[in-house]
Amino acid sequence: MTLAREKDLSDRQNLFNSLAIGNRRIFSLTQVHSRDVVFTDVCGDDHGNNKGADGLITAEANAVLSVTVADCLPIFMWSSDYSVFALLHSGWKGTGIVIAALRKIRQKFGIEASDIHCFIGPGIGDCCYAVPKERYDLFRKEYGDTAVSMHDSHFCLNLREANRLLLETAGIASLQIVNNCTCCSPQLGSYRRDGKEGFHNMMALFGRF
Repeated sequence: MTLAREKDLSDRQNLFNSLAIGNRRIFSLTQVHSRDVVFTDVCGDDHGNNKGADGLITAEANAVLSVTVADCLPIFMWSSDYSVFALLHSGWKGTGIVIAALRKIRQKFGIEASDIHCFIGPGIGDCCYAVPKERYDLFRKEYGDTAVSMHDSHFCLNLREANRLLLETAGIASLQIVNNCTCCSPQLGSYRRDGKEGFHNMMALFGRF
């Protein structure tokens, strides 16, 4: 569901009500474009816990995790036995948050990457993600040649490829990727396409409804 920022809270509540999700089951974050991941151990009283981070991990069977995106990638993780799951928000600054999440899952629950499955939802593609050369060079140095590209003389980042490489190198059990570009797809929210005043957030939810 696409959420207009000025109606953000009411639209969220309407969505949760339509899905019959009680507020105490919902976890969200103040997203700060980081690699920080937090655990959700006890259901809260409202939608957000106001912690500055970009990933949520839980073993609460009834929890519903949420992040908002508008070009960044929503990344879903779950263990083979479904006992632990996570939802991440990953933009260019936060690329690598998947490794932070895998590390925390292993440390807290003893679950190895080989028992984790991942799904990467829609985000901006390298077809549209032109950046300054300095950022291109930094991303290329950290994530390799296939994580960047050139389009019409523009320097572009490939967030999906960078995350694919990180996850496959980590040895996860399986990976599925949605290749829809948010900037190219008018039905999807895109900060890059619509600008600061016109863009709409999309909400990703992960849990049992």
